[in-house]
Formats: sequence, structure tokens, C-alpha cells
Amino acid sequence: MRVMLLAVMLTGVWSHGWAEDGSADPPGADAVQVYHLKDGTKLIGMYDEKTHIFSTYNPETMKKTGIHGVEPSEIGSHAPLPPSAAPVHAAAEATNLPGMQGDWLDDYDAAVASSAASGRPILIDFTGSDWCPWCIKLHDEIFRTPEFTDWASKNVVLMLADYPRQLPQTDTVMRQNQDLKGRYHITGYPTVMVVDSTGRVLGQSGYKDIGAKNWIADLCQIAHLQSN
Repeated sequence: MRVMLLAVMLTGVWSHGWAEDGSADPPGADAVQVYHLKDGTKLIGMYDEKTHIFSTYNPETMKKTGIHGVEPSEIGSHAPLPPSAAPVHAAAEATNLPGMQGDWLDDYDAAVASSAASGRPILIDFTGSDWCPWCIKLHDEIFRTPEFTDWASKNVVLMLADYPRQLPQTDTVMRQNQDLKGRYHITGYPTVMVVDSTGRVLGQSGYKDIGAKNWIADLCQIAHLQSN
């Protein structure tokens, strides 16, 4: 079934009116709807009932952000996208959202909200900040550099999923991080996951002794991100 679904995704994506190269106009706000899946996932975009392809869009810009195979039985309900106060063609330059100014969020829901509003993926650092030497090296050698800070402020939402041994955490954050650890099958630290606003994994990395510039380029290649 998964093989068939993948084939449908690959062949069906071009059935949509807006090509990936932007050669056609993006869909209007009235064409995009909010779909609630039965597993609790919320998707904003367009659904092709013939191919079962769901194309997700940034609701502020109507820019396409990805495709998903969705069976009709997975859909719980859908409704038109609520009117936005901002024009749908406005540029996605909302750099004042949480997690987009070099600040690391510890709230996954807040990271998802920023990701959905901006169209940027979430970079999650699974780390042991007060005991894991490779985690500490990753932050010192990569994440605290001007190169990374500049790149991140333009391309991703930052989130820290920390598993400390001494530093205090709220029960809410601890439960959330344990859930994320299970969801993304984290078996070691540091693990860097890049996911979209629906939780779909775009790429994975970790500590590499290659310097900030090369580390960023490597991650961009793995996760298909912008390198500048």
C-alpha cells in the first residue's frame, strides 16, 4: 500500500494547477481549506480526491510547502480557510515570530504555530545540555556562531528538546520531550531533526566536526533547505 501511495504521490503532484516552478498563479484563498484528520493532524491546503494527494500551503502567502498522501478514510472534516487580516499575497517575512530570532523554543506547539505561519521548517535539537559532551560541542562550535545564527534567522524555527540530568524542567516540558523522543525514534544525543509544521521529517543530522559553514551546507543538502 505504501509503495502504491508513493507512486500516486510522484505521478499525481503535477495534476495541480500550480506548478512547483511557480509558472502558474498560486491558488486563491477560497480554493484552500482546513482539513482535520482523524489522528488529530490539521492540514491547510488543497486535496485531490482522485489521486489522494494533499498539497499544503502557507495560508499567508499561498506558497506551496509540500505534498502528502492522504486516504479519504483519514479525513475527519474540512472547512474553508478563515479570512486573513493580511493579503494572501503578502511576503512571508514574519521574522518577529517565536523561534525565528535566534531564540530556542521549548514548546513544540509554539514552534508548530511559527512554522505554519511562516512556512519555515522546525529545527529540533534533541540534546542533553548539561551532561552530553557532543551536545555541548554542537552548541559551542555550531549553534552559537554568527554563521548559524544568521542562517537560522532566515530559514528555520528553532526548538530545543532537552533531556538534562541536573537542570530543572517543568513537568509539561518533560512530558512533551519524552513524547517527541518516542515520536521521532531518538536513540542518541545530539540528534538534529528538521520537520515541517505537520511533523513530517525533512532531514536528520547531529554533531560533525566540520565547522559551522560546512555543517549548515550539509544540513541544507540533507533536508533540502535554503543555504543562505
